[in-house]
Amino acid sequence: MNNKRNEHNYCVILAGGQGTRFWPVSRLGKPKQFLDFFGMGRTLLQQTFDRMARFIDKENVYVVTQKEYVDLVHEQLPVLSEEQVLPEPMRRNTAPAALWATLHIRLRDKAARVVFVPADQLITNEQLFQEDILKTLDFVGENHVPVALGVTPNKPETSYGYIQKSEEQLDEFFKVQSFTEKPELNFAQFFVECGEFCWNTGIFLWSTQAIYNGLSGHIQALLNMADENKLREAPTQEKIAFLGQLYTMLPNLTLDSAVLEKTERVYVKECQFGWADVGNWDSFYHLSPKDDNENVVPNSNVVSYGARRNAIMVPEGKTVIVEGLDDFVVIDDDNLLVICPRGKAPEWRKYVNDAQMNLGEDFL
Repeated sequence: MNNKRNEHNYCVILAGGQGTRFWPVSRLGKPKQFLDFFGMGRTLLQQTFDRMARFIDKENVYVVTQKEYVDLVHEQLPVLSEEQVLPEPMRRNTAPAALWATLHIRLRDKAARVVFVPADQLITNEQLFQEDILKTLDFVGENHVPVALGVTPNKPETSYGYIQKSEEQLDEFFKVQSFTEKPELNFAQFFVECGEFCWNTGIFLWSTQAIYNGLSGHIQALLNMADENKLREAPTQEKIAFLGQLYTMLPNLTLDSAVLEKTERVYVKECQFGWADVGNWDSFYHLSPKDDNENVVPNSNVVSYGARRNAIMVPEGKTVIVEGLDDFVVIDDDNLLVICPRGKAPEWRKYVNDAQMNLGEDFL
């Protein structure tokens, strides 16, 4: 493959989440994307940047995050200029963040093709990942339609979204037939068996022109408010202030639902690059190295008596003695100790909400 960099290729890393499903290690002051969960010496955000900067110019990589985390982004990615870190004017969902970043990039380059990647994913085959991204950037640059990246499912997973391919296709890209978010187990089993579905990675690509072809329904009225030529010449702070006003009027949707459910023509490319969403403590368990008793205990020692298949996260250097515990999550961080069955990890948000209501902000 020709690995020559294309100056019109851009990346936007979505790094504004609160990471509540990894509470209490992930806190409001430093959510999961800024943490080194797997002891690799690089945080999830840094690993994502490293992966993308291998084949997209560093100057073309942007990070969208909450204004409270701007300093953290610059601390972890000092190579980024001030203009490459876009602080969201308010806490919204991923669709406003992606559309907002697209407008920023369009002011710089009308021919831009953009890939949006969450900051909290693991990729096992980075060469295949690079090839698929570059091929898809070329496709969206030529066809001006959004593309979702999917991966072939290897088990009936109920915590992922599924994209159904239609028979209509352009080259390796299939028109999306339907999208199902987090199905029940029996549906997930059918989706895997029938071969028409792939997991939704949450990675999307489009050209800046595509916001006028299909996505314009969300933002056309807002775009009409802007004299794009004048705005392009405006000082940076003036652009940010104006686009910040537009941001508040964008729909509060996830990027998945905005693209897959509300766009008339969207395509999917089914990939094989090896993908995992670091979504909750149960997925952390499955993605982590394990000891002889199938326990995950990073950075610490465990003395185990018949304890198996647990995820135990405690401060570095602490020794844990546990007996008879099976399939549990044990998290000890600062002023909180949480113990619960590992299968309850997808319901973790209720613990965070109850802690906020009953204990106060100090526990968030």
